[in-house]
Amino acid sequence: MQPNFVIHQLFPILVYQGKIENHAAYKQIFMGKFDQYGFDPNISLKSNGSQTLTGEYRGLCLLHKDPTFAPFFADLTFKIREYLSYLGVDDSQFDINIIKSWFTIIENDSAMQFHIHCSSDMSFVYYLDTSGTSGNIVFERPKESYKFLDFFHDMFSRADRNFIKNTSDQTPPYYDCIPNEGSLLLFHSNLYHGVRADPTGKRRISIAGDIKLTLKQPILNRESGLMSPENWQKF
Repeated sequence: MQPNFVIHQLFPILVYQGKIENHAAYKQIFMGKFDQYGFDPNISLKSNGSQTLTGEYRGLCLLHKDPTFAPFFADLTFKIREYLSYLGVDDSQFDINIIKSWFTIIENDSAMQFHIHCSSDMSFVYYLDTSGTSGNIVFERPKESYKFLDFFHDMFSRADRNFIKNTSDQTPPYYDCIPNEGSLLLFHSNLYHGVRADPTGKRRISIAGDIKLTLKQPILNRESGLMSPENWQKF
């Protein structure tokens, strides 16, 4: 049976891209709660007046706690286990914890600078509403994998000054993924990523979030792996 997802090979990292089958229904559900969890990205919370493109920065990062969205997060969990299985991980030993989730809204030729998600193991992006021409998400390979070619590349250089004619899975250091509406990306949280500007200025809405893997109960005899929160003690 052919898998219903693709794997982008950013050696040595693998990025998962799959399709959410119930997208039309989930889009309606999420947009039905936009007044509660959405925001105007043109209203900045930053002192320098720059745009704030994520609900995370605004404290609107608990979508996964809303029972209305439970069916989506159940489907997301299935996709995460599918990804782990592809990576050869015995996912039966792990609980999947969504620790944050939020709206990201990009419009008016905005771009998102390269960043990582420091507190999680994996991150996801679900493309809820895109124009079809929205700016690509761009991943940067770990520098160790392309050090000998470092001087060839400059993501922000003009096309006529770039040394690389085209990009592929084997071309470091930057790799573009097209944000097709209804698609889902899963990737390691420490993989640097950003978003290119959409020259049309059209609005793009996505749901992003962070994932933490913890050992299932009653697994205690492991030297690695994060212990279940049920075994933690707050002081």
